[in-house]
Amino acid sequence: MFRIRKRFTFEAAHQLLDAYSKDCSLTIHGHSYIVEVFLVSQGLDQMGMVLDFGLLKPAIDDIKARWDHALLLPRSLLKTLSAKARWDSKIEMFPNNMPPTAEVMAQMLFNHFSEYIDGLLQQQTRGGLKMRIEKVRIHETETGWAEYQREER
Repeated sequence: MFRIRKRFTFEAAHQLLDAYSKDCSLTIHGHSYIVEVFLVSQGLDQMGMVLDFGLLKPAIDDIKARWDHALLLPRSLLKTLSAKARWDSKIEMFPNNMPPTAEVMAQMLFNHFSEYIDGLLQQQTRGGLKMRIEKVRIHETETGWAEYQREER
């Protein structure tokens, strides 16, 4: 099996209302996130690759357009925030009132890249290769990260 990894970074702030740490629950605070996307394949394409890293750029750019230098909040804060905010802000509301934790973000990123890769595979002839996203790891701090991978069926 072949495995490749693509790494990218973004800066974002969030607030976790129910966090154990008061610093996290009472304040909006930011992180320099590092994301690692792992792809696996049983074989290589005609160019000798699992995937050309450049093909991941549109999916990465989409995440950066939404999350880089953004405030990430659960949807439940929308009314409060709308009442207070009178300026143009880059705010990303998480679906289903999910909190913007590293664990939730890892799962959202996994789903985003999986859908992107599925679309890419449909557009291109990949010689029957079974390439897929294996997992996504997101580093919130230098010492803490979360990872998501779908269970094998």
